[in-house]
Parts: sequence; C-alpha cells; structure tokens
Amino acid sequence: MISSEEFSAAMRGTWRLLNRDTGGYGDFNVSMEGLRNSFTAIVIVAPIYLFIIATSNNLATPPQPTSYGRELLALLVEWAAFIGLAVVLVRLLGLAGRLVPFLIAYNWSAVFIVFSMVPPALLSRYGLLGANGLVVASIAVTLVALYFRWFIARTALATTAGVALALTAIDVIISLLASALIR
Repeated sequence: MISSEEFSAAMRGTWRLLNRDTGGYGDFNVSMEGLRNSFTAIVIVAPIYLFIIATSNNLATPPQPTSYGRELLALLVEWAAFIGLAVVLVRLLGLAGRLVPFLIAYNWSAVFIVFSMVPPALLSRYGLLGANGLVVASIAVTLVALYFRWFIARTALATTAGVALALTAIDVIISLLASALIR
C-alpha cells in the first residue's frame, strides 16, 4: 500500500516533469516497491476516466450508451499492453537500467493527463462548454499529453528523440487498437 508521503512525492515529481524539470525523477521511489506502488495510478485514473467517457458520450446526438465494463477493460488492456511492450523494447534497446524510472513516471503521468480533462468535462456536463469546445479541449490535452509522454521517454530512458517518439507512437497505436477491438 502506498503511503501518503510517497503519493505526494510522486505527484510533486510528476508536476516537475510536466514542467520539464528532470529533477522530478528524484521525487519518485525508484525501488521495485515504488514501481509496484506506481500502479496505484490506475485506481485513481479509472473512475475519472469513466466520468470523462460518460460526459463525452452524453454530448452525442442522440446520447450514446456507455459500457463502463468495456471502457474499463480497454483502459486496462491499453495500460498493460503498452507497459509489456515497452519492457521488451527497452530491454532490446539496451536501456533496461533506466526502465523502472520510466515506468514509474509513465504510470504517474496518467493521473495528470486524465485529471486535466476534468475541468472541460465538468463545464461540458453543466452546459457551459458545448461538444465542439470539449473536442478542442480534448485535442489540446492530447497534444500536451503526447509531448509529456515523449519527454518522459526521452529523459527517463536517456535516449534519442527518435526512440522516445517511437515509444510514444506505440502508446498511441495500442490505444487506437484497444479502442477498435474492445469498445
């Protein structure tokens, strides 16, 4: 079980990384226990993610039914598939010594990425932001998230921009495949 101190430090480290401060890696518990604890992020992300899905589906005309079980399954498959593939690729690239900080930062970054969609989702839910506004906000968050994930790959793995870009692209491809196959 993660302590409140470790969680606070992880959020501080993630915030620092979001602000391009690589000193944020020093805030993470980079032990195997810290890696296991970083998967707490999915417990935090899942309900917020489902709320955002429900909000966006309710904006469709007519509103689209939501299978929360499928959405949750897709989220779990996306997460697990990327991490599994990233572990294999990072080892093949000879970067395994940097794998734990990468995975920890990747996991915790999801909290910031998903929570960044809460304000537009709430505004949308209460009629203060229309469907187009929510789409624009989603695109903006996605672009920042892609850069953030690229930055994490680049700095945590101490690798080239191209390798970081490839890992980020793989993350997107897995997400699209999970959406197509499960949702």
